[in-house]
Amino acid sequence: MSDSLKGFWRFIQPLKAFGLKYPVKIWSAYADFLKSKSQFKKMGGQAPFRYIYPTLYFKAEDVQSGGGHYFYQDTWALKKLAAIKPDMHYDIGSRYDGFTGQATAFCPVTAIDIRPPSFTLPGFHFMKGDILKLPFDDNALQTLSCLYTIEHIGLGRYGDQINPNGYYEALMELQRVVAPGGHLILSMPVGQERVEFNEKMILYQKNCIKKLTEMELVEFSIVTDNDQFIESTDPGLYTKARYSCGLYLFIKGKKGQ
Repeated sequence: MSDSLKGFWRFIQPLKAFGLKYPVKIWSAYADFLKSKSQFKKMGGQAPFRYIYPTLYFKAEDVQSGGGHYFYQDTWALKKLAAIKPDMHYDIGSRYDGFTGQATAFCPVTAIDIRPPSFTLPGFHFMKGDILKLPFDDNALQTLSCLYTIEHIGLGRYGDQINPNGYYEALMELQRVVAPGGHLILSMPVGQERVEFNEKMILYQKNCIKKLTEMELVEFSIVTDNDQFIESTDPGLYTKARYSCGLYLFIKGKKGQ
């Protein structure tokens, strides 16, 4: 491909991405880009046309990212884990590029997944395992997290076996391996219960509380349908939720209690 074609291909990418969203603003944004490029060149800067990469600023847009289920979830879970301060934390299925990787800033993390990572990171350890048959003895782990994972179990999306009871069986495995006095940090989409095959399940927010009979709920927080983060609230207040993010901190009861 010639230099001219490479430059032209790069030049039109914002038009392809934002032309429909900003049918008027995009042209003034292009004009600002060309003006800035001209000024850069007049001041002695070198910017060959083949390497241009227009990143247009629409002024009304928030140039910082934030909000949304993953943003609030990861921030909330990191604060809970930092307060617990485990010697080693275990995680099942959570995002490597969010909570799991960030948690290594203050404690080593062992991640359990059916898919091995493609990276290495200090303080990060990987163990291949299936959430329905975890490679741990009963009552083995002091802290365990499972963020936005359990709603996928049994739907086959990530190469797992089809299992309509996968959600419930996964919950039982999480409960089994947490030690008495240990913590489970759990999140899932909550609202009017349904299966959106094969993407995810939406789960009624009180179901996991009822099913985890050996666990005590320490805290429930939520990211509402309107993307509002509400910390330490009553799950019973959100029975009409459509698609919210439920954030649960559990502690396992002592033996004999």
